[in-house]
Amino acid sequence: MITYNLNIDGQNYEDYYSTLKRLKKMIIDKDCNKSKKYIDDFKIYIKNFEELKDDKYYFIEIILIGVLFYEYIDYTLNFKPYLSFVYNFLNKNRNSKFKSQIDIIRGKVNTSLYTIKNSKSNSKATSYNIDDFCKLIKWLDATYDFKDEVIRLKIWYKFLKTKSTNYISFFFDFALNHVKYMKKLGKKYNFKVYIIEHETTLSSLDINKNKNIGIIGIACIPNLISGGFKALRLGFIPQCVVLDYCGCSNHWLYKKHMTKINENRLLYIILNN
Repeated sequence: MITYNLNIDGQNYEDYYSTLKRLKKMIIDKDCNKSKKYIDDFKIYIKNFEELKDDKYYFIEIILIGVLFYEYIDYTLNFKPYLSFVYNFLNKNRNSKFKSQIDIIRGKVNTSLYTIKNSKSNSKATSYNIDDFCKLIKWLDATYDFKDEVIRLKIWYKFLKTKSTNYISFFFDFALNHVKYMKKLGKKYNFKVYIIEHETTLSSLDINKNKNIGIIGIACIPNLISGGFKALRLGFIPQCVVLDYCGCSNHWLYKKHMTKINENRLLYIILNN
C-alpha cells in the first residue's frame, strides 16, 4: 500500500509545491492576523521560559490543534486514560532486548487506540472544552506517534487552563473553523491532504549552537511534522522536502520499496537560502 504519491497520474511535481505556496498566501499570510489575540496572549504566557518565535509559527500550532481535534477526537471517546501507564511502559521499552515481543503486544494494544467502537462518535461535537483537550493529548501521547506535537500541546494546555471557559471555547472554535476552511480549499484546488543516521542523534546536540543552522528534512509527511517540531525545539531552522511516496517497511509496507524526491525542489531550497 502506497499512502501517498506526488507523481500520481503523471502530474507535475511542481504543481504540489505551487499549490502549497498559494495556500501559504491564502491561509498563513492572510489569516495569521485573525489569531493575533490568542498569539499575543500565548506569547505573554511563555516569554519567561521560551525564546519567542515569529507569530506565524504559533499560528501553525493553533491550526495543528484544530487538525488533531478534527482527525482524532472520535478515537478518544473509548480511550481509558488510566491505562496510559501501560502504553508508556510498552513505548519506552521498544528498544530493549524484548523488542520483538513488545512490538507484537504494542501492535494489538495500539489497534484499540485507533478503533471507534461507538457509532454515535462519528458526528463531530459543535464545541470542545479543556477536558476534551486533555483527553486528546493523553490519547496522542499513548499512541507514541506524536511525541514532539504532544510537547507543544501540553504547553498550550497549561496556557488555556489559565483562561475562562468562554475563551477556551472560542479558541477551539477558531482552530476548527480554519481546518474546515482548508478542507474546502482542498476540493477547490484538487489537492490531497548535514545527514544523520537516526533522529535520536539530534537530541545530543547543543541547542545554543543550532540557531544559525538551517536543515532540510527529507521524509514522508507524518514524520516531517513531528521532525519539524523537534528541529525547532532544538533550535534549528528547518525546511523540508517531501518524499515522492513512502517506501518504509517499518511503518507502511510489508517489504521496503525504493522511493525518491524532487531534486529540483531540493536544489531550489539550497540555492535560495
